[in-house]
Amino acid sequence: MKKLIIAAVFALCTLSAQAVTLQDLSDYNRYTQLPNAMNEIQFMPIDVQVIHSDDNNKLEIITPIYSYMRTHRNFVITEFVKHYYYDFTNRSIVLEIAETNFIDGRNGKTLRNGKHNPPKRVELQQNTYGYLEAMIALGNAQRVGKFTPPTAK
Repeated sequence: MKKLIIAAVFALCTLSAQAVTLQDLSDYNRYTQLPNAMNEIQFMPIDVQVIHSDDNNKLEIITPIYSYMRTHRNFVITEFVKHYYYDFTNRSIVLEIAETNFIDGRNGKTLRNGKHNPPKRVELQQNTYGYLEAMIALGNAQRVGKFTPPTAK
């Protein structure tokens, strides 16, 4: 019985949270391809997680960004779990990178989990890296009906 419990815990620890493979990303199935100037191919899921605040002028969007390099025999997908904090009153966006995980793109197994304690935090401006991702995440939240802009209500 003890061996069975240990085997079950080991199996749960090796399963990927998203189980994303290169095949999932290659056909644009439920993903948006992000523009990238560093020869990486990046994807964001269309269905993002949205958390509303009490005063309706703040919003948090949590989404993974999947990235890989299209080179010979490269099967590693990098997953960045990002939190975007939107403050519509002060017109600011803050990006937090909570996790960086490496996933085997052939079978979806997590190769390495990397949690950032404390998370890497950056305030985004229109000319900073990540601002376009934040706008695409906000657009995806609108597209799936999880967010309506404050002025449109």
